[in-house]
Amino acid sequence: MRRQEVIWDLCQSEDEFVQSLQVVLRLFVQPLRSENGTQWIPGLEPDVAKLFDWLDDIAQLHAQLLATMRGCRTNQLPIVTQIAESLRPFVSKLEIHQPYLVRVDDVTQLIKQMIEDPSSDFGEFVRIQSSASDCSGPLPTLLQKPVERLFKYPDYFKVLLSP
Repeated sequence: MRRQEVIWDLCQSEDEFVQSLQVVLRLFVQPLRSENGTQWIPGLEPDVAKLFDWLDDIAQLHAQLLATMRGCRTNQLPIVTQIAESLRPFVSKLEIHQPYLVRVDDVTQLIKQMIEDPSSDFGEFVRIQSSASDCSGPLPTLLQKPVERLFKYPDYFKVLLSP
């Protein structure tokens, strides 16, 4: 029973995480990309653009991870007995977080400075987008979610891999 609770919690929390990343991408990333979606608008700080690119990659990986989890739940209803083997291939892919983890604190500080600067166009953009009804917090806080998510996985995996 405990294992089922952990699997359910893992799937539910992954779904919430992916949804929150999608909101961040929709509110803060997509509006700053060119019409074809491959380039950034002129004037965007390069470090912010890189962090947003990495965040987009992270969101795509976690969407795939979530789809795999949903598939396991659907294929094994009502009791999910095996999920760890389906998730194992994603463990090495989590290294996609590495450049993000290295730079997130510095870039977050830069973003905070721009938010506080009344003459910063980017700061004004963030202030405006942060007032959206589906924005669940300040951008610097939202950018920490991938870091927080990674810290949760070891505990889930320990329980799921135990007999």
